[in-house]
Amino acid sequence: MGLTQEDLNQIRAEIAANMKAQPAKKKQVHTNWEKNMVREYIATKYGNKLTIFNARVGAIPEERKKEMYKFLRRWADAIVVTRDEIIVIEGKMRPNPGVISQLQLYMRELHNTPEFEEYQDLPIRGVIVSAMGDTTVEAMAIEAGLDFEVFKPSFYDVWEEKRLNGYVH
Repeated sequence: MGLTQEDLNQIRAEIAANMKAQPAKKKQVHTNWEKNMVREYIATKYGNKLTIFNARVGAIPEERKKEMYKFLRRWADAIVVTRDEIIVIEGKMRPNPGVISQLQLYMRELHNTPEFEEYQDLPIRGVIVSAMGDTTVEAMAIEAGLDFEVFKPSFYDVWEEKRLNGYVH
């Protein structure tokens, strides 16, 4: 047995009565703070060294799926190649312990990355770049063989104000 027109009208009236007009939320412009921080850090620290931003890492399992894996592979915030080493960089405005395993994974996957095959003989160093210090995460990173650098980008005060006001997480 279906609903009558009277039943439908009653349901619509109840729904309308329960709905309150909500003002549209003001759309916030997204700022990729970490990406900007990493770019500024590299410009300051490494200048004109070969740098790949949002570097895809990992193997491409099958040739026929190559196009798909271009987008499914993981990516490090940046990889800097020098004469002496490959530096894998992961940036966090606020450090968290998860960044350690994240960076370790990228470093491990770098050995299987076809785009970096010519640099396989160079040692790999991992660097966590953070706008804020965290002694616990820093100690854990060092124990894991990673570098931890505090770098306050030029926009740090703007980010901090937005963070304190609840605009960024």
